[in-house]
Amino acid sequence: RILEVGAGTGSSTAAMLDGLSQSSDGEKMTSRIETYTFTDVSSGFFEKAQEKFKAHKNILEYRTLNVEKDVSGQGFDLQSYDFIVAGNVIHATADIKKSLTNLQRLLKPGGKLILHEGIRQDYLWSGISFGQLPGWWLGVEPIRQWNPWITPAQWDVILKEAGFSGVDLNLPDRQDPNLHTQSLLIGTAVEPSSAQPQTVIVTTTQSGDSELITALKSHLELTLKIPNVSAVHYLDLANTDLSKSVCISVMELERPVLSDLALTEYNNIQHLLVTCAGIIWITGDILTNPSFNMITGLTRTVRWERDIDEVNLVTLSVCEPRPDVNDLVSSIGRLYSQQFISTLTADKINGEYMLRSASFFSAHV
Repeated sequence: RILEVGAGTGSSTAAMLDGLSQSSDGEKMTSRIETYTFTDVSSGFFEKAQEKFKAHKNILEYRTLNVEKDVSGQGFDLQSYDFIVAGNVIHATADIKKSLTNLQRLLKPGGKLILHEGIRQDYLWSGISFGQLPGWWLGVEPIRQWNPWITPAQWDVILKEAGFSGVDLNLPDRQDPNLHTQSLLIGTAVEPSSAQPQTVIVTTTQSGDSELITALKSHLELTLKIPNVSAVHYLDLANTDLSKSVCISVMELERPVLSDLALTEYNNIQHLLVTCAGIIWITGDILTNPSFNMITGLTRTVRWERDIDEVNLVTLSVCEPRPDVNDLVSSIGRLYSQQFISTLTADKINGEYMLRSASFFSAHV
C-alpha cells in the first residue's frame, strides 16, 4: 500500500507505477502494488490524473490530504501504509517536523518514507526562480528563513524527532558535490515504544566528528550505556526538539561564544537553554579568560525562570593545563553520571564546577 503526498501533475506517480508494474496489456496492468493512493491538498489535479493513469485504475484511488493538519481527522487510517512518497513537497510546508510527524502516523512500523528534495541553500538560482512564489517562503524554522531547502544532515535530525530512524539512504542526483542539488532520502517509521530520550552533544563544527566529539560519544554509549547520542551544530539547535534531551555543550571549550553573539547565535542558544531537559555547559578556563564565565550568570537566571521544570543546568570550567582528550572525556562522563544518572538528591549535587588536574571543585559554602 503506497500513499503519495502532493502528487500534483503525477510526475513521481508515473515513475512509481511504471517501476513497480510487471507487465502491461492495454487497459489491464499487473502490478506489485495493492493500492496506490494519489493525494493532493485539493482535488484540482484528479481529473487529468485519472485520464493519465487509466491503465492503473484498478489500484489507484484519489483523495485530498493536507499533511500540515491531523491526518486521522481527514479520514485516513493510522499505520496503514507500507510506503509514503513525497516529491519536492515537504519543504513547501510551514513546519517540516509537524508534517513529517503526521506522515509517520500513517506508516506501518517499519514502513518507508521516500523523499525527493532540494538540499542546497547556497545556490542562488533556486531563490531567484522559485522565490517568486509565495509557497517558497512558508517555512517558520530559523534555518529556512532564506531558503526552504535543508541539508541531508538536517533532514536526518528532523526525521528522528518526528519518529523516523533518520536518513537511512541518501541518493544524490549527481556524484560531483559541486553540482549536487537534489537528493532521494529514505527513512523508516520507528515503533513509538522504541523512542528514547536523546543525549545531544552541542558542537561548533558542522561535521561534529572532532577527536573530542568522537571520543565523548563513544564513552557515553559504550561505557555509560547511554542510547541515542548525537552531535548537533549549535546553529541548528533552534530546529531541534530538546525537550527530552540532556545536552553536553562544548561550543565554548575553545572560545567564549557568549561574549560576541550574532542574532542567529542568540536565538539558537536561547532555544537550547529554555527547552532542554538538562545540560552540562563546558567552557575553557574562567581564571584566565573571564568571558568564559558569562554562562554562570546566564544559567543562574534560567534556573530561576525554569524553576517549575526542575531542570538541571550544570556548568563546567576546564582549567589550564587542559587534560588530554581521554582524561577530559572520562571526567565529563563522571560528571554526567553524577548529575543525570545517580540517585543523589538535588541538595547533594551542585550546578557549577571547575575541573583542575582531574579533580572537581564546586562552590559550596
